[in-house]
Formats: sequence, structure tokens, C-alpha cells
Amino acid sequence: MVHLEPGQFVFGRKELAMELGTTERKIRTAIDLLKKAKKVTIKSTNKFSIGTIVEWKLFHSAEIPNDQQTDQHLPTNDQQTTTNKKDKIDKKVKYMDFVLLKPTEYDTLLSLIGLDGLTDYIERVNDYIGSKGKQYKSHYHTIRAWWRKDQKDKKPEDDTPQERPKPELTVEEAKKLYKDYIIPHKEERERREAK
Repeated sequence: MVHLEPGQFVFGRKELAMELGTTERKIRTAIDLLKKAKKVTIKSTNKFSIGTIVEWKLFHSAEIPNDQQTDQHLPTNDQQTTTNKKDKIDKKVKYMDFVLLKPTEYDTLLSLIGLDGLTDYIERVNDYIGSKGKQYKSHYHTIRAWWRKDQKDKKPEDDTPQERPKPELTVEEAKKLYKDYIIPHKEERERREAK
């Protein structure tokens, strides 16, 4: 039997790819990007993986009454109580072999382009840098420029103005995915393991 904490879910890449109608490679790349952005952590076994949403409590903070603060939010005696925000914000994360983005840049691109689009642009920039040896001052601005150029090159199907793509999942959609997909699969696995 697998015990899961709040914010954890059990999944398999193959099942998730089939459920979402995409390839295992895109699932693997998306998971790698989410891990590098420190949005999720993954613990793999030979049968399945357990994912943990890093900021799960932020998504569920509305469940805690405003006048109460849980012990989880209070620093312990050995915890550092202040951090240098500039150090956290300015530190770039490496995606694939060459692409460097600040977490805030990644989040901005994710909301602008969506997960599939961002994954594709990171792969394209990475491949271009790797094959040509090209250096860019800002990979964030390179991805934005390439995305804008691709948007201009697209021929609209009609004369209606093009909207920006919406993020892949809103918080509500993620909660629905968790409730409709993760929980039932967890219960099914628990039944199988109990046999």
C-alpha cells in the first residue's frame, strides 16, 4: 500500500501520456522542466512514480482560516528566518543542456506560451545553441522573440484577433485533474496492492 501526503500523486508516464493524448517524451520533458523549475519533485519506483507538488499549501491556503497560523508556517529555531530575495530571484535554472532562465522568467513564459509550447521552445533554443554554438544574452528574450515571430507567421483561419494561448492548466483544472484522475487511480492501485 502506498501512503500519500497532501500534494502527492501516483502516476506512470505511459498512462499519463495516454490520458492527456500526448507522447511519453513530452511527458518526460515536461516533468523534467517542472523538476528543474522546482515546481514538483518525483520519486520513482520500478512500478510507478510519486509526484509531489512543491507549493501545494499555497494552492490550498484558503482552507486555513485567516486568524490561524499552522505550525508549518512558523520557522523553527534552527531555520533561517530571513532570506535575500534578490539571490533567489536572480539565480538562473539550467533547462536541458544550454538554456538558462530565472524562475520568474520561466513562470512568465509558461503563462504566455503554455507548457507544451514552452517545452518546444526550450528544446528548439537548446538544439540551436548546441548545433550552432550560438550565444544569446538572454534566453528568455530569445524565446519571447521566437514565439512572437511564430505568431506573426501563423496565418489566422479567419479575421478574428488571435488571443494569447492560455496556460496548460489553471489551479482549478489541476484540482479537477487530481480529483478525477489521480485519486481514482490511487484507490485502484491500493486495491491491487491489498490483494
